Amino acid sequence: MCPSQWDWDRCIYPPAASPRNELPGHRVRFTIYGTPACAQCTAAYRALDKEGLDYTIVEITQDPVAHDYVRGLGYLHGPCLRSR
Repeated sequence: MCPSQWDWDRCIYPPAASPRNELPGHRVRFTIYGTPACAQCTAAYRALDKEGLDYTIVEITQDPVAHDYVRGLGYLHGPCLRSR
């Protein structure tokens, strides 16, 4: 995730996968792993909406496999964003 603000130019993305440098015909999509009452998750949804980016929400409280996946990555709370 980007430092404090959603400053896409400072994020670490391969150039072809950057939301600002999409390949023609390819659109970056995100999966957001979070919980229903997560203020940071809501902020992430709003930021992605503002940028017009596509995303899927996975509620880790409802999906044990997703919960284990996020924990396996070392995250203790949401949001956990994954680009695809």
